[in-house]
Amino acid sequence: MDKLNEFCLTGGQIKNAVLGAARNAVGAGRKEVQHDDFLKAIDRIQKGNRAFAKREAIAHRDYNLTTK
Repeated sequence: MDKLNEFCLTGGQIKNAVLGAARNAVGAGRKEVQHDDFLKAIDRIQKGNRAFAKREAIAHRDYNLTTK
């Protein structure tokens, strides 16, 4: 079983994971949050972080190309 403490998350990301897990449970018609709800929320956060990092890298690369 996956352990939630194995993920490297900031305080803000933990807050977003808790809120996302709650949304996942409510969306599934449940009153209780399950482990899988947290995993889905964390996956969504990590995908967003990777997309943001990729955009930042592209913007940085493009900036360096135009300033040289």
